[in-house]
Amino acid sequence: MDAMTIAADEAEDLVEQLLGCSDDPLAFVTLAFPDINPEKWQRAVLEHIGSQLQENARLDRWKAVQVATASGNGIGKSALLSWIILWGLITVADTVGVVTAGTEGQLRTRLWSELSKWHAKLPDGLRAQFELTATAIFNKQSEKTWRVDGRPWTERNKEAFSGVHNYRKRVIIVFDECSMIPDPIWDATSGMLSDAETEIIWCVFGNPTRNSGRFPMLFPGGKFAGMWKSLRVDSREVTLTDKAAIEEKLSFYGPESNYARSHVYGLFPLATATQLIPLDVVEAAAVRREALAHS
Repeated sequence: MDAMTIAADEAEDLVEQLLGCSDDPLAFVTLAFPDINPEKWQRAVLEHIGSQLQENARLDRWKAVQVATASGNGIGKSALLSWIILWGLITVADTVGVVTAGTEGQLRTRLWSELSKWHAKLPDGLRAQFELTATAIFNKQSEKTWRVDGRPWTERNKEAFSGVHNYRKRVIIVFDECSMIPDPIWDATSGMLSDAETEIIWCVFGNPTRNSGRFPMLFPGGKFAGMWKSLRVDSREVTLTDKAAIEEKLSFYGPESNYARSHVYGLFPLATATQLIPLDVVEAAAVRREALAHS
């Protein structure tokens, strides 16, 4: 057997292994992207998704997998969301899903750009089966029924989120920078949770910039906390971040500021829900004013 035949057989075997990871996203990521070492918090999210899917199968149930992560900046969030999207779409036929973000710019220039990077790194045998466009990723043989769409949200298009149903198959929903997503979009999306015999995976991530709205209610003490696996990620505890830059920001805004809480520590701000201007914005303005006064 020549080298080319051996290589082809190994590539085919890898694809088969990846397709067998339908309930193990961490195994999928480590097999598909062997050169990376996921952060501890990324592993925790992937392991939780896998363990709940495996428990569902063991108990013959369809409990939705719902993960909420509040974090500081630069922790590898977009990479993890890309891995979840690719794993979820590829490993179960006729999966459908929707991905949105706080703003259309965040969706297109950050998350979708990161998804494109990881799609390009997939083994050839898988990448060739799935086409990535500016607004969707789909199986080339089943474009209408096996796809994930990137959709900017508006108050007027909430029906696009309420229509995500996929009986006896898999649904993936991803909200990025979800502090900015209003309650009507959350309410419309949650309609899928009543679907019978459907594997539902709903992941929401973002900087905890507001203490009002739906996002903070998913964490301990919140109305919906019991339905979600929640995590907090501090930027200082992640190997990917520039610690000197973080210290510079903490020095500028102050270690007790709401900027530090929301963008470094992964904590919700102390400002009240009725406050017109967020406290961290006020604090930053005060710091700039003082700096100008001494310049």
